Amino acid sequence: MNIFKILFILNYALIFLIKIYQNTLSKIFGLQCIYKPTCSKYSIECLKKYNFLTALILMTLRIIRCNALFKGGNDFTPKYKPILESLKEFKKRLIK
Repeated sequence: MNIFKILFILNYALIFLIKIYQNTLSKIFGLQCIYKPTCSKYSIECLKKYNFLTALILMTLRIIRCNALFKGGNDFTPKYKPILESLKEFKKRLIK
């Protein structure tokens, strides 16, 4: 099996796990995310739009930003240069 197939399978396995989270734990803890779309929806969008490694970096940066030290609001998946755009959002939304 080549690496692309493995990464493709990982993408959909992670989407499956996120959907399980959305239907179980997310309902127990309630809406905690300060962003729209929520971090789990954002993660699914990233996994569908980008390769596994790029999506993983974007998801990690988003989850790190999802706390009281950052301004919430609308934060959609970046269209161009996704990692660079996500890092810019990181700096821009940090509450000083």
